[in-house]
Amino acid sequence: MDFIQIGKITGTHGLSGNVTVFHKLGKTPGLKNLKHIFIELKRESYIPFFIEQIKVDNDQELFLKLEEVDAVEEAKSLSGKQVFLSTEQYEKLNPKEADINFIGFEAWDEQAGKLGRVEHLFETPGQLLATIAVGDKEVIAPLNEQTIVSVDIPTKQLKLRLPEGLLDVYLNE
Repeated sequence: MDFIQIGKITGTHGLSGNVTVFHKLGKTPGLKNLKHIFIELKRESYIPFFIEQIKVDNDQELFLKLEEVDAVEEAKSLSGKQVFLSTEQYEKLNPKEADINFIGFEAWDEQAGKLGRVEHLFETPGQLLATIAVGDKEVIAPLNEQTIVSVDIPTKQLKLRLPEGLLDVYLNE
C-alpha cells in the first residue's frame, strides 16, 4: 500500500485525548467522512488509527478523536508525527486545493535519470525546495513550474528538469 502525507499532528485539543492535525488538503468536503488515518510512528511504519470523531476547524486544521487514544498524555505522544492517507483514500477525497506532498516520491531528472527519494520539503520566500537523497549525498532542488515536468501520484514518481550544473554542485565534491 502506498501513502501520501497530508499533514502533521501539532498538539492536543481538550482533555479527552483529541489531537490537532495541521493538513494541506484545503477545503475538502470529504474530510468529515474519513474513517481512519495512518500515522508514521517510526520511519516508514504507517500505523492505522481509526477516527471516532472529526471536527473540521478551518481549511488547514482538524480536531480528531482517535480510537484507543483516551488521555492527553497519549495524545501528546503523537504530537509531531506525520499523518498520511493511503493513495486510494487520497484519490477518493480528490482534494482540489491540496498541495501535493512529494516526501517519499522517487525523483528523476530528464538528463541524469533516477536521482533518489525525496526526503524533506521546505519553503523559502518564493519557492519550495526538496531534499533528495542521491546515494550517500543530498541534493537540494527547487520545485516549481520550470523544474517539475510531471507527477505520477499512484506510482509516486516526480520527473524534474533541474537547472544545468545543479547536480554537479552536490555530487562532484
